[in-house]
Amino acid sequence: MKLWRNPRDGYFHIRQGQRRKSLGTKDPQVAALAFREFEKLSLKDRLAYLEGLSRVTLSEFRDRYIASRGTLSKHTLRADLFAFGKLIAFAGDVLISTLSREDVGRFHTALTAAGLKKNSIAAIGRHLRTAFNEAIEWGILEKNPYRKTKLGRASLPAPRLVVGDVRKKLLIAADKIAMKEMNAPSGKRDWQRWTRFKSLIEFALATGLRRIEISRLTWGDVREVSVIVHGKGDRFREVPVTPSARALLGDPGKPDAYVFSWRNPDTITRMFKKVARAAKIPDVTPHTLRHTTESKLAMAGVDLKGRMAMLGHSTVEMALHYTHITAEQLREALGRIEREEGKKKHKIAYNIRRE
Repeated sequence: MKLWRNPRDGYFHIRQGQRRKSLGTKDPQVAALAFREFEKLSLKDRLAYLEGLSRVTLSEFRDRYIASRGTLSKHTLRADLFAFGKLIAFAGDVLISTLSREDVGRFHTALTAAGLKKNSIAAIGRHLRTAFNEAIEWGILEKNPYRKTKLGRASLPAPRLVVGDVRKKLLIAADKIAMKEMNAPSGKRDWQRWTRFKSLIEFALATGLRRIEISRLTWGDVREVSVIVHGKGDRFREVPVTPSARALLGDPGKPDAYVFSWRNPDTITRMFKKVARAAKIPDVTPHTLRHTTESKLAMAGVDLKGRMAMLGHSTVEMALHYTHITAEQLREALGRIEREEGKKKHKIAYNIRRE
């Protein structure tokens, strides 16, 4: 590779064999500086540049991509940065156009060797695949190196469902905390706060809303038989509510006032953990409430399309991930089938004897 000046127009080029790329300058000093920077690139990146591919590096694209997603939650942005950090640590700050499917495969192998769990690796892959799809839209990439890469989740045991005794223990624990706070020096305010939190738990079970969706709910979103939910990706959906679920919200306030006072979803999690510890059921979380709602809808016969509409799932895979049928429920269903079959056999035998 060498620096070459076109005798016809005086512009400098980087040239290798028959391939050449104009530096867009006639100034020898500027051209020499650009060529020195070019020599610092890896062989792979030099070839990509000569072939006219994007000269955007991973870190440059990362910064531009993160800046374009400023309206998303801090959790999502941290996950994006984490994924890019892992990729750059593995591949270096290379040109984004030089990444291949083989590089992705080696990257995932390295993550596995480093001890990352399958779900964590899949999450990194999903964030990067979304980012590279955006790079294609921006004209930075021609093909996504994550195309056709399977990013499935590892099979996980079904979480405990908040039904029956589990639900009862949680609500009793919330009541006990409220009574304890009522007698504390802080007085009535904390008692009302925990009583209100109990209503939040029951409302989450009745609707399947996410923490952030509950924290965003305003009285202007509340209808007589439904609520308008501000979900992920600034998408809105209408979720039906029963009269008992609507009663949990209490008397309406001003349209722009929030229904629940907790603005930070993490505060909801901390308070819920306190209730779960008091109930001696530490393996449940606010998200367990959402799993419970969808599983109950499935058991009640609500089809997949209906559950996706109510819970705000964007993919069928995600909707299926949330549906769990317990062993007790399966045994009960098999028992019903067995009893029905027994009735049929008895009826057939009776008819045969009569004949």
